[in-house]
Amino acid sequence: AIDALERALACNPSDHSAMRMLEKIYAETESWEHLTKDLERMAERARDPNTAVDLLLRAAMHHRVRLDRPDAAAALYGKVIEIDPANRVANHGLAEFHCE
Repeated sequence: AIDALERALACNPSDHSAMRMLEKIYAETESWEHLTKDLERMAERARDPNTAVDLLLRAAMHHRVRLDRPDAAAALYGKVIEIDPANRVANHGLAEFHCE
């Protein structure tokens, strides 16, 4: 199932239903490392900036919360800000990182 979902998302990173299904499978198996890598890869392939921002923010959240990697989350927040300088979530995430 994971391979089929990853292939579908490789063709269309904006397929939200496939992304939700993949996230659910990874969450059930606690495969956070795989999930963050897939989210980041899909963000790189996304044609729509809003889709890229959404994917990067979700990857950042998993890095921060599930994998305890605030530096990786901060790097992704930086990528979001490159796309959308006014993004509140990314700006707040970076501010929290620098206050730690």
